[in-house]
Amino acid sequence: RPPGAPVSPPPPPKGAPEASKGSGGEPKILPGLQPGDWLCPACGQNCFASKFQCPRCGRNKRGDADDVYVSEHGRIHPDIQELCDEYYIETRHIEKLNELMKDRHDTWVEDLKKLKEIMEEARSPCGMLVVKMKEMEDGTFVAINRDKRMQHLKEKFKLDKIAETRLSDILARCSDEKKDEYYHDLERHFECSGKPSATAMLLMKKLANGEPLGPPGRPGP
Repeated sequence: RPPGAPVSPPPPPKGAPEASKGSGGEPKILPGLQPGDWLCPACGQNCFASKFQCPRCGRNKRGDADDVYVSEHGRIHPDIQELCDEYYIETRHIEKLNELMKDRHDTWVEDLKKLKEIMEEARSPCGMLVVKMKEMEDGTFVAINRDKRMQHLKEKFKLDKIAETRLSDILARCSDEKKDEYYHDLERHFECSGKPSATAMLLMKKLANGEPLGPPGRPGP
């Protein structure tokens, strides 16, 4: 070792205690942790964001089933980490989603399922996630449209999954007045169509822009 070179910490002996805990049992965030860096839950080593295993003890970033890693924003929930790992989401977006989801426990499962469905279809999953997080901040993100009128359209006209999902997303964000208008007009359009799901897709742009749907065509067979 060259004179003056820093001494690397020795590997922890067998049976070494886990990372030191702060008040309330939470792991301490050590000084110098950069955005995305994480604290090994086993030995307390500061690890770079790019590392998925602790360089000191080899512990996986995810740890055991009940463990999560720690960033400078706190504990990242394993459900969020798993979703974001699948689509190679940047660390800063993972941390933001983690923060936003802390206030969405009542719709946790539905929200993450919806995000997964949307990101699967997106050309840029990371870009789509940013859009949906902005909707969460604005209070317009809705994972499930529970309006009985949406269920009525789905069942009566046997809408396919794509048409149902996109209609639900748009209608859930509309004002109450617009919802009344659109649910009424959509039923009229579907009654005059032999292919309601295809008709729904043709009307999607007008719905998204808040435009009137206009009069329906000829009655369907």
